[in-house]
Amino acid sequence: MLRLIELAQAIVQQQCDPVAFLEKQRRYPHRLWWSAWLWRAVTAGGVLAVLSFVARWNQPYAQEMAIYVSFVWMLFHMLSGLIIMTTGQPQFWLLYAYSPPVWMLVLLCGFAPLSRVCFELGLKVGLPFLLGAFVSDVGTLWVYKQVEEYQRDRQRLRAGGPAAELPALAWWARVRWMRLIAAFGLAIIGLLFQDGIFVVAAVVGGLHLHVTLAAWIWNLLLVQFDQQRSRWRVTYIGRSTMFVPLTLVHSLLALADLDQIAALLALLQGGCLGPIVRGATRKLSRVQMHNLILHLSLQEGGAGVIRYLEPALRRALRPTAGCYAALAREAAKPLDLQHWATALTNIPSVAEIGPEANTFQILYKVRNALLMFTYDQVIDAAIDDLQRFIQLLYNLQLPLPRERLITRSETLPLTWPVAMLLHLEMYRERLRA
Repeated sequence: MLRLIELAQAIVQQQCDPVAFLEKQRRYPHRLWWSAWLWRAVTAGGVLAVLSFVARWNQPYAQEMAIYVSFVWMLFHMLSGLIIMTTGQPQFWLLYAYSPPVWMLVLLCGFAPLSRVCFELGLKVGLPFLLGAFVSDVGTLWVYKQVEEYQRDRQRLRAGGPAAELPALAWWARVRWMRLIAAFGLAIIGLLFQDGIFVVAAVVGGLHLHVTLAAWIWNLLLVQFDQQRSRWRVTYIGRSTMFVPLTLVHSLLALADLDQIAALLALLQGGCLGPIVRGATRKLSRVQMHNLILHLSLQEGGAGVIRYLEPALRRALRPTAGCYAALAREAAKPLDLQHWATALTNIPSVAEIGPEANTFQILYKVRNALLMFTYDQVIDAAIDDLQRFIQLLYNLQLPLPRERLITRSETLPLTWPVAMLLHLEMYRERLRA
């Protein structure tokens, strides 16, 4: 059974996880190239041999079989060539045009003149389904390329804290529209021919509704931890589907610790489920919402996600969300360009005792300490509170001596509490001098 699963994964790996296939292709260009072409050569040889044998024994249908085969084969070659000219990645898309699923479709369409079942499965089910999946894979690779370019541009800038924005959210929104338009366009073609099967297959393939059904029945994982690369990766379910049960997303939102937030960010950066995530936040309690936005502000891209989720947050928490997002954006700057006294001037007032009250009390003390012109015990008190806050966030061992916490903080990500502590420590030293 395990060998059958590995065999199936090898056959459809490029369609199931195009990003992992592309990364593997870059790491092992020669080994993957020959392995991938071996599978494609075996599949192509088998399909052409079967079609040739059948056509020889069905001479009256041989020409019609060749027309169907040529139509499907040329269609995917033209689409792959168009994508190569617009997005690049020629090796990937050349392999895609010769992938086993495409050759399986060629086989079904080749048998279409001989069998009504093959005609229905090939031209009315397989063709619109694969076209919809092709558009989905194009969108996935396009977002991946945009994220790479964004990260390269950011590496040219001076080092600061974690990036505050997550532009992949906007790019996936375009992909969602692209997939909807493609599914709608294919459905229109089916309606013109008054073919309901074609319409259903186009919608299911374009929107991956079969994946939604599988996720609903078996509660499949949306993200999983990659042990080799020590980071979360979106699964085929989380990347390809546009609709999943809210319970699958709610499990990533309810705990809201740093590890769960990293998984949530991987899902938002690698899939089309942004609107589903935003809808799931409406079911959180106020405490859970506060923990969510607090921990998001500590992660790369967290400020952008907070702004994206803000319409779904409770009205009382929206000023808090804006405050945390502003602090995350300030921490993304280089250390010498951060102005925490200015960033803390617009802390929203807490009209009632809420989950954010303790955090805001610490921020008030830090702001008052940064407004001091001479050394005062107020600064020490603010540093002590900020240290305890960082120790709680990152589960550091207590107690940690004050003179060593600054060294320990340098090994932590330069999130806004850590950057604020570094700035406050340096400010105290200047006042003492």
